[in-house]
Amino acid sequence: MGSRKTFKQTPASETPQELPSWNGTQIDAPHWLRDLQAKGHLFDPDVAYFLHTGSVVTSAAKTAVTGKEHSALLQQGVIKQQNFDVRNPPPVDTGFERLHIDHRAALLRDGETAKLAALPSPPPDVPDHHVVAPDRIMQLDMKLRNNLLSLITARGRQRHYQELTMSGCALLLQFAVDAKSATSAYVQSPHIRRLKAQLEEVKKLRMTQISLTEFNEIRDSLEELNDQLDAVDRMTNTQLCDHYINLIYQLNSYAVRISLETNMTINKVPYGDVEQTLIAITQVLTALLISDECIAMEAEGDSAGRALQASRDPRKTPKPPGAQGLSLIHI
Repeated sequence: MGSRKTFKQTPASETPQELPSWNGTQIDAPHWLRDLQAKGHLFDPDVAYFLHTGSVVTSAAKTAVTGKEHSALLQQGVIKQQNFDVRNPPPVDTGFERLHIDHRAALLRDGETAKLAALPSPPPDVPDHHVVAPDRIMQLDMKLRNNLLSLITARGRQRHYQELTMSGCALLLQFAVDAKSATSAYVQSPHIRRLKAQLEEVKKLRMTQISLTEFNEIRDSLEELNDQLDAVDRMTNTQLCDHYINLIYQLNSYAVRISLETNMTINKVPYGDVEQTLIAITQVLTALLISDECIAMEAEGDSAGRALQASRDPRKTPKPPGAQGLSLIHI
């Protein structure tokens, strides 16, 4: 994602607090916006307050608002209910007039007569602790824009967004549009990308010998990762069958290959039927392993028989004690 930009100073004994930077590409926009939302409190205090309320605290300790509607919404707590932030910026471009109209309509629909009376239309004059100062709001909006642009590391992308608007809130809305477009088109979460990378590594695994255990280990790893992916990213049944069959073929054994092809032909295994393909492979590997074991046992039996026969060879059998003396007496 690039380097980081620091906007808040911290004591030397603390870890620096930083806002995340962005390379300006759409594919990284969703993740960057989520990261920026989580760290929105690291903006300068006036920018952070502006992001949540659309207003500014002046040097005279008054709250600067865009107009009477904005002031009324602040007083009634409606602004706080909107949860404005990086991914839902305040509507400073409309002066909160649309929000005032929509909220009154919602109160009327829900029968909230008391709240509706507290939010009259047209709204009353602003109280003494509020001041209508759209120019101050514009200054903070531009400051937000400049802060956001400074987080974009690619100069070309920074210049692209710089030319779109002079408003920080409008820029955030554009980021959200680009992020949504990227998400729906091709972007995926880091977790999904990690799963896909792991799946590619498992697909490179090869069997080292005729072993049902080894085949099942590779198969289990493959299916565990594949099942966690979205449907569009999973290996299809046909791809799974091809992969399982290739695992057998890559043993470079003519006998194994012919056995599998014969089994699948006799049992009329449909192409792309994962379950039937796995049954055929299991049967072939099991039969070959049993055959190898029988051959090994037969070889072991032959070896033991030859050893026993050799032990009974009269030429190799020592004569009992006294046999030589008896022969001499007989002569």
